[in-house]
Amino acid sequence: MLINSVVMFLRELLPLLLLLSVLLFWLSNHRLKFISGVAISSIVGVFLLTSQFSRISAMLDGQGLELLYAVLYLLTTCLLAVSLVFYRHRNCCVFFAAVSCSCLSLIHGANLVLYLWFYQRTPAESQSLILGAAMAMGIGLSVAVLLYYLSIELQRFWRWTLPLLLALLGARQVSMAVAILIQTDFLPAGPVVWDSQQLINEQSEYGYFLNALLGYEATPGVTQLGLFGLSVLVLLALGRRLEILHAREF
Repeated sequence: MLINSVVMFLRELLPLLLLLSVLLFWLSNHRLKFISGVAISSIVGVFLLTSQFSRISAMLDGQGLELLYAVLYLLTTCLLAVSLVFYRHRNCCVFFAAVSCSCLSLIHGANLVLYLWFYQRTPAESQSLILGAAMAMGIGLSVAVLLYYLSIELQRFWRWTLPLLLALLGARQVSMAVAILIQTDFLPAGPVVWDSQQLINEQSEYGYFLNALLGYEATPGVTQLGLFGLSVLVLLALGRRLEILHAREF
C-alpha cells in the first residue's frame, strides 16, 4: 500500500510540479500573482469537477471524463502558447499562464481527490496513504526545485533553455491528450514507431520523470509522435521572441 501510494501521488504531482517550476522561473518577477491565480482557480475548479464526477463520467457513452481530460490537456498547451504570444503584456501573460497551469491541476487534482476520498480504507491503509503522499510530495518538490535552479544556471549559458522547456512541457500535454483520444477511438494510433521498453521502462523512475516532462511512452504511435513533434516546433517558434527578450534579463 505504501509503495502504491508513493507511485500514485508521484505520477499525479510530478507533471504539475515540473510545469509550475518552469513557469515560476519564467515569471519570476510575478510569482505572487501567478501562484495566487493558480491556487484560487485550481481549488474552485477541482471542487466543481469532483462534485460532478458521476454526471460527467456518464456522458458520451461513459467516456465523458476521459474526453474532458483530453480537452483540459489541450487547453493547457493552447493557453501556454497564448501566454507566449502576450509575453510583452505581463498581466495577460501571467493570467494565461496561471489558467494554463490550472487546467493541468484540474486533471491531477481530481484524480487525487478520487483516490483519497472515494475509496474506503482501513486505518492501517490510511496511515500508509498519508506517509506515501508525504514521500511523493517530498520527491516531487525536490525534482521541481532541482529543475528550477538547473534552468537558471543553463539559461546563463544557453538562452534557448526556457523556450525549450516550455515547448517540451506544452507538447507533453498534447501527447497525453492524443493518447486519451486514441484509447477512446477518436484518433487512429498508427503503427508503432519504436519500442524502448527495454531501454527505459515506463514504470521506472526515469520513465516517470520523462513522462512528466515530455509524455514519454515506450511504444509511441505515428499519430502521437507526429503531433508531439509538431507541438514542439510551434511552441519553439512562439518562444523565439521570448528567447531574445529573456536573455536580456541575464
